[in-house]
Amino acid sequence: LLDNEYLKHLLSVKYFVETSPVQDMPLISQYSGKTGTFYVYENTKALPIGYTYNAYITQEEFIQLPVEKRQLVLCQALVIHEKDVSQLHGMTVLTKQQIEDLSESQANMELEKRRNESSSNFYRDQKGFSADIQSDSDKMAFFSVTYDTGWSATVNGRDVPVLNSNGMMAVPVSEGENHIEFTYRVPWAAAGFYITLASAGSWCIYVFIMYRIRKVRSAV
Repeated sequence: LLDNEYLKHLLSVKYFVETSPVQDMPLISQYSGKTGTFYVYENTKALPIGYTYNAYITQEEFIQLPVEKRQLVLCQALVIHEKDVSQLHGMTVLTKQQIEDLSESQANMELEKRRNESSSNFYRDQKGFSADIQSDSDKMAFFSVTYDTGWSATVNGRDVPVLNSNGMMAVPVSEGENHIEFTYRVPWAAAGFYITLASAGSWCIYVFIMYRIRKVRSAV
């Protein structure tokens, strides 16, 4: 995981385990066993689960980048499918020149920008989760939670699209305070319920018909 230093921060990895000591990282605990010693560290640079972007790059362009450049780009830009670009909110495209000029020092500054507009009042329950984000303009909020078609979202009570960003989720937010609520429903759960109900009804009808047939035959 240390080979992807920026990914740990962007994916909100608060704690991680290593099999050898790591310098300049807060050690939480260590365990020794037959397979060796394991060290648990705290990642003090981890971002909250939600934070904003005002620039984007398409998924198709992103996968063409050198591997070592990708995590630097993720510090500055949201990755989105070409088909979803029309649903973006107040975003600018990351240019090829910006990508070429992107260095580790700049990536660190971009991480702090993400941190400055990150989620607060995070709350999770059985239905989903919610958070607040204060934004200085219209843009997109990224959440390091796995994307699924069962997710729906509202911002300040208004329905908004949930976009797939590299397998995670992104929603549009507006200038000012944004209260974001995510709700999860199992895809096709309602259809499955009605199919089950119809099957049970069909079974009851079948049993009733067979009962009537046997009763008639026994009377004869």
